[in-house]
Amino acid sequence: MFSGEHQIETVVEKGAAIGAVMLLVIGAVKLLLTNICITSGLKGGHFFPVIFSGIAVGYAVSLMIGVDPALCMGAVTAALVAHTMKKPFAAALLLLLLFPVRMIPVTLAAAVLSCVIKTPKFLLTAPENTEENK
Repeated sequence: MFSGEHQIETVVEKGAAIGAVMLLVIGAVKLLLTNICITSGLKGGHFFPVIFSGIAVGYAVSLMIGVDPALCMGAVTAALVAHTMKKPFAAALLLLLLFPVRMIPVTLAAAVLSCVIKTPKFLLTAPENTEENK
């Protein structure tokens, strides 16, 4: 529920206890429900839910591959925010509010890559409403 900015601290403090699989589920469900809510006309934005999802998924990735959690959280969050904004430099600058300055190269690289690598079309297009599909 809500945007998730208050729960980021809980994820960071208790992420290892929550576990990688649950963090992946939480991050994915948050993105899915945010898109459903916004598509349905509910008021709100993408940024905080996307940031929360990036942190949850990033922490899960760090647990699975044994890399520094801050590194993974920064990269995944930057990629998701940049993909949402379609502006990688703005996304990297925005994330300076959450991550230390030393993370700029990582967040910038992840943000640029997420904008260069395009989403497959089958994930973006809805089935057409044709007579054959009715």
